[in-house]
Amino acid sequence: MKLKKGDKAILLVILIFFLLSTALTFYNKNGSDNKEALIEVEGKVIKKIKLSQDMEKEEFHLKIDDTKFFYVIAEEGKIKMEQSTCPNQICVKTGEISEVGESIICLPYKTAIYIEESGGGKN
Repeated sequence: MKLKKGDKAILLVILIFFLLSTALTFYNKNGSDNKEALIEVEGKVIKKIKLSQDMEKEEFHLKIDDTKFFYVIAEEGKIKMEQSTCPNQICVKTGEISEVGESIICLPYKTAIYIEESGGGKN
């Protein structure tokens, strides 16, 4: 079976995309001391945590109201929602995140934890 010009072009585009995504993944993992976790409630950043491999363990409660809260743990360059009072627990089941672009979302409580490069931010 002989490849046509269009088939070769598609294969070339796929190869380039693969190489670029591999390079970006490698770059993000090597920039690990330049990350921070942002915790947002109803679209407002309420806490920023600098993430690094040698960071001290941080544990804290996020209280939204008298019945809604989260328990968050950040350590060794990772962050996770350890406990929540939300009904579906998807945010807890997500587990820990550590790479730029990853996030933990709780739709019932309009809360998000996401990682970005330090100094970045939403405008």
